[in-house]
Amino acid sequence: MNGMSLLEAASQARHDLGKYISFQARWIEPGAPIDTLRDALREDLLRTRKGPDGVFTAAALWRALREPLIPLGIDRVDALMEVLTVRAAALDTLDEASLLDTARLAREVADELRAVHARARSGKGEGV
Repeated sequence: MNGMSLLEAASQARHDLGKYISFQARWIEPGAPIDTLRDALREDLLRTRKGPDGVFTAAALWRALREPLIPLGIDRVDALMEVLTVRAAALDTLDEASLLDTARLAREVADELRAVHARARSGKGEGV
């Protein structure tokens, strides 16, 4: 990410993590079998980015993307990702309520990264 502007870094985070952290789970209808949601979350959290460079988890992507975004205020994303990292490791054992909450938290990360991007666009980050 060297040489990347704050806006470019925020755009990349919004796309690479924000778009795909809840990509599959968003299509799961309420009342669908819980294993359908579990499988979607497995894709969203453990196979967030797939490409020629390999497969990256949501946690690994956030670690790679977060540093240049610090001036934009990312404490909420950090807190959400901390919980999601633990949940991702335990997906096979989570009950229905926890899986539904995990999907909600992933959507919240997407929302937060859109807000981070908006702050980058407007120049309203912390110390920007």
